[in-house]
Amino acid sequence: MKGILSSPKLTTKSFTNVRHNAIKLELANGNSISTIWGYGTYSDNYNLPEEDGPEEISNLFNKFRKSNTVEIAIRCPQELHDKIMKKYTGITEESVIGNLTITEWLKILNRLNK
Repeated sequence: MKGILSSPKLTTKSFTNVRHNAIKLELANGNSISTIWGYGTYSDNYNLPEEDGPEEISNLFNKFRKSNTVEIAIRCPQELHDKIMKKYTGITEESVIGNLTITEWLKILNRLNK
């Protein structure tokens, strides 16, 4: 009889929905990119509305679903990590890159996928 402790090891999937406004992509070469937008992130819609009435709460949830920019974190070999971070943040010690457009995001994804 298999229980939780003896169940097969979970495998990593290519696409993970981390939460309603965040995804993680695991590439075949072992690199990954986590992408998030909305409240509390370095994206174009990070602020909560000043009022907290029903209309403002509804607007907040709409903001979680829509954004022109995103924040990312990447996992890859150190040399590639440093090159990407330096290009988009100016320093290699950063752990996230914020306010990326879709074009910039795609360029980084392509570099990670090579």
